[in-house]
Amino acid sequence: NGGNGGNGNRENGENGNHGMNYVGFMPMVRECTFQDFLKCKPHTFSGTEGIVRLTRWFEKMETVFNISNCPPKCQVKYATCTLQDSALTRWNSHKRTIGVDAAYAMKWAGLIELMTEVYCPRNEIQKMENEL
Repeated sequence: NGGNGGNGNRENGENGNHGMNYVGFMPMVRECTFQDFLKCKPHTFSGTEGIVRLTRWFEKMETVFNISNCPPKCQVKYATCTLQDSALTRWNSHKRTIGVDAAYAMKWAGLIELMTEVYCPRNEIQKMENEL
């Protein structure tokens, strides 16, 4: 061993990987692009399908966000690109009212709340609950 503490030719306590420590190493994950998002086949929503379809749209979006590594800052922008017909018209109106930057700065939970208020009014939800 030549009296070097049993570490062969390695001096200064190197561990054989050129001084880099890979313990707990997490590779950088690339942020998703809109194309990455679309490859996950998000559902569309047109605003006429009702609460069940809206709920499925929310759930599918969350799955797509997860699979595509969509960062929170892009979630509302990407999700609203899947709106069609009256839902798209309503979203565009909302964007004009509060401004594009404010609309796209909204968090996903805020969009869920907004869309639930529009497409699932509280009185409709109560009526459904009473029927159960």
